[in-house]
Amino acid sequence: LLFFSLIRLVTGLFLTSCDNQRHLPLHFGYLNGHIENLTYEQLQEKNKHQDNFLLFVTPKSNCTCWTAFLNNVLTPYIKEHHLEVFTINYTDFFTPSDESLDTFSLTLNPGHQTLGLFKEGVLKLNREYDSKSRLWYEYNTFSQYIFEYIYYPTMLQINIFNDLDKLLLDKEKVSVLFYDLDESESRFLFDFYLKKYAYELTKDKVLYLVNTRVKNIKLDDDLVEDELIWQSFINDYSLNTYLDGVLPIFQHYTLEDYLVEQSVYLNDVISTSLVSEHYKIENSYFTNERVENLDFLNNYKDEKVLVNKLVKESDTFIENNIRKWDFTLAAKYHDLYVNAFLDYYL
Repeated sequence: LLFFSLIRLVTGLFLTSCDNQRHLPLHFGYLNGHIENLTYEQLQEKNKHQDNFLLFVTPKSNCTCWTAFLNNVLTPYIKEHHLEVFTINYTDFFTPSDESLDTFSLTLNPGHQTLGLFKEGVLKLNREYDSKSRLWYEYNTFSQYIFEYIYYPTMLQINIFNDLDKLLLDKEKVSVLFYDLDESESRFLFDFYLKKYAYELTKDKVLYLVNTRVKNIKLDDDLVEDELIWQSFINDYSLNTYLDGVLPIFQHYTLEDYLVEQSVYLNDVISTSLVSEHYKIENSYFTNERVENLDFLNNYKDEKVLVNKLVKESDTFIENNIRKWDFTLAAKYHDLYVNAFLDYYL
């Protein structure tokens, strides 16, 4: 009896392990769901950054096989589960002279859609449209099918103007990350930290994301950078506590106190003078004065203060005429700060 019990236990563990390997975490989603149409270059970029994502190759011309699925199945599904889904048209896989481009192993058909699920930029699931399959016209069938392959996102994009106060009324506390993927600090954070942390979260612990490179934050109505709009936003949301709107910034809000605390990732200011092959960190969010008042660092056992820390010349680089601390080395400190912040507030 003991032998068979052990067999069942080992088998159960094996199946669980296989199940975990099969399920793919879609780290980042949207509070209200979102469908983003990609160009071929944008698809290449997502694969380059080794993203996990769900993609649909749409038909060359509109057909009911796609529009009916989009309206009756896919759109309500992504809204219910807070997903971001990507589409790309069949024609984008061809040059203007009709030469075929890399399909990333996707099955392409000009007359109907194909589903592709990518893990770290590599195709893991390829499902071509089949008019006989209920997958393409029944919501529950599609939902059950996808559920076998993905974990729902735990970091959700929001519209800060419309969603923050509603979330606070509903949840009473909310943690938010402001970012801009056109800036290298934010790109590094997403590629090397957030993907790992998102996998550890549950549906009850959600980090909300605010992309600042959008209209009414950094951009005007013509989607051109506008410094006046950006400065107004910085002031309204207290992003100017350290330097001037430096990103990425984590913030925690409560219904009672509104903005409670924040933390800045990377963006330490390096001195301009070199002494004995070292630069000094002249300014950082983590100063002696500030760390004493940060609640999320109350039980923090590692090095708290970065100001006056010495950094080897070889551990720095120049970007846009600004000397910066090598992100991989700086992250050894900043990842721990983010861990402390998110563990404390989520």
